[in-house]
Amino acid sequence: MPISNVTFKTLNGSLGGVNPSADGIAGLILSHAATSELSLNTPKAIFGVKDAEALKLSGFALEEIKDFYSKAGDGQEVWIMIVSDASLLADICNEGNDIAKKLIVNSGGRVRFWGANIEKPDSYSADQTEGIDKDVYNAMTNAQTLCDSLAAKYIPTRCILPGREWDGDVAKLRDLKQGTNNRVQISLHGVNGGKEARVGFLLGLYSSIAVQRNIGRVASGDLGINEAYLTDGASTAESIVGKADTIHDKGYVLPIKRFGKAGYFYNDDPTATSNADDYSSFARGRVIDKVERTAYTAFLDFVNDDYAVDSKGNITIGELKRLQGKIDDAVNTTMGAANEISGFQSFVDPAQDVLGTGQTVVKLNTQPRAYHKNIVVEIGFAKTLE
Repeated sequence: MPISNVTFKTLNGSLGGVNPSADGIAGLILSHAATSELSLNTPKAIFGVKDAEALKLSGFALEEIKDFYSKAGDGQEVWIMIVSDASLLADICNEGNDIAKKLIVNSGGRVRFWGANIEKPDSYSADQTEGIDKDVYNAMTNAQTLCDSLAAKYIPTRCILPGREWDGDVAKLRDLKQGTNNRVQISLHGVNGGKEARVGFLLGLYSSIAVQRNIGRVASGDLGINEAYLTDGASTAESIVGKADTIHDKGYVLPIKRFGKAGYFYNDDPTATSNADDYSSFARGRVIDKVERTAYTAFLDFVNDDYAVDSKGNITIGELKRLQGKIDDAVNTTMGAANEISGFQSFVDPAQDVLGTGQTVVKLNTQPRAYHKNIVVEIGFAKTLE
């Protein structure tokens, strides 16, 4: 034992610094006039509010970026693009217009999820036949098509849209759970007196949490905001307590109050599809997207590689194990160890006509983590406790 003395152990992590995550790379398309530092429809990666200010961004766009970094923390990569305030969300999300697509592709496929938010001029007249601006619903279907197309090109991504211009009528809101747009989420979280949603804030929150985490997780703490409005600019989380369940059941994200808890929380992380859909949760979508990205990286080196087959022309056990081992190691090391999934298993059927088809089928089974959605407590008196 050494001579008695005073020793020191340097601690780390107490200042709450952010460790930027590739899983949290977002894309954000905002309305703003062209500046001397940033042209319209030009993708640009930034890493903090100061970067946005250096690009001469101000007003609505800058506030959205500040909202993003209030949750994500400085240092987190986000790809931005500015567009004219005359732009329609549907046009931005249309694959053929190469706007949102350009942002994602130019990022090198680094954008995991993205959103668009346009502050419309006072002269704009929204079609509120279904409660919010019809342009949002049109954008939703276009965004789903775009995301599906990109996923087929090994760039899985998901979209968050602003449920802007809500007229305050819950009954008129379209039931998103009747749709099939499982890569799209619509938020009704707004600001006092405004008609736009806080898309930057929501993107920043997703950037700050692990892929399997639900944004409505109560244990993560409240949203850290002093007030919570919806996109009619007047309704608050307090005033819609009696309507929140109906809005939730229709598949929208909204800020709510939870009795016994201070602050505000999100209700859940729904996507615009049936609850029977495996990807009716944004978190579940992020998990499977990460599995896809991991699998692509793991298997890319196998493409056009040669190997011996057995006497029946099937994949040998050795080659089968090499394939399975590569993906099992990759997923379990990155996602299993981080508790992003419950379990993972790959399977390659050895009886495949690989010589005739040139195709090798690998099945990946991902077991997700479960969520305490509804906790039913049966309470009563008992004569005995045996």
